[in-house]
Amino acid sequence: MQPLEDILTRFHYSDVSKENKEKKMMIQS
Repeated sequence: MQPLEDILTRFHYSDVSKENKEKKMMIQS
């Protein structure tokens, strides 16, 4: 895999995990 692709993939997954955490917070409250 190319470094740039790897960076973009990590960036994308970190964004997804952030969204999931926010959704969990909303569900809990």
